Amino acid sequence: MIKNAVEHPIPLRARSERGWDQKIIIKDRNRIPRHNRRFWSTQPGIRFSIRLHPLLIKSSRYFRTNTRTEVPPMSTTLPEDVYPESLNRLPMLEREDLDEQGKRAFDALLSPKARSIAGLQGPGGIWLHSSKMAEVQREFTRLLRQENGFGDRLTELAILVAARESNHQFEWTVHEPVALKEGLEPSILDIVKYRKPTDGLPQVEKLIIDFGRQLLRENKVHPKLYAATEKALGRTGIVNLVGLMANYVMTGIMLNAFDQQLKPGLKPLLPMP
Repeated sequence: MIKNAVEHPIPLRARSERGWDQKIIIKDRNRIPRHNRRFWSTQPGIRFSIRLHPLLIKSSRYFRTNTRTEVPPMSTTLPEDVYPESLNRLPMLEREDLDEQGKRAFDALLSPKARSIAGLQGPGGIWLHSSKMAEVQREFTRLLRQENGFGDRLTELAILVAARESNHQFEWTVHEPVALKEGLEPSILDIVKYRKPTDGLPQVEKLIIDFGRQLLRENKVHPKLYAATEKALGRTGIVNLVGLMANYVMTGIMLNAFDQQLKPGLKPLLPMP
């Protein structure tokens, strides 16, 4: 314990492993609880550590409500109707179980050249139960992701907007690392993730986020925003943008229907709702 650390009420700022940024005021040194956390005083030149009791971490007596919604914890058990191999309500198919069209879709899904993130434990594995649709859907998704004219960085931004506005944990969690790898700035990612204002963003990034938010929240796009987006992306570009977002909203519906679970050990990254 630091002597005289709390002779006067000291406003402190706490940061946990999840990046929370909360304020706490301790007036009585005898009430400083115990648990590993580091605190920085908002007064210049004061920086020290205390220990905070686990039962008091979420207590409103010490913490004020944060503006960020907490990311849900990882699930340790699967629902009773979910297969452990596929992590959804449908069994995982083997290649020999499929017809010729299904085998082509299976091979494309697992090809080294494929850009499937989840493999068989995701939408690709679900679609294999309808082999005709699987082959068509896979090619449609490939075209929307790889030949939309946006480049990988903006493509992933559009996918994240669709995932955030539909509150889809699976899609967000698997695509957030990909978006960062493709060069999407963490600051822009956080604007989508925490639904922050888009003021100050580059024009195209701002339009993609604003367009997706308005479309998916209001089920329409106002004329002024539509005109600005079409001017920036072109007619082909705006069609591709809507198609890309719509495809991932549809994928989210498929994943919800079959209760697709994240892979064991994969931490949920999207605050809900």
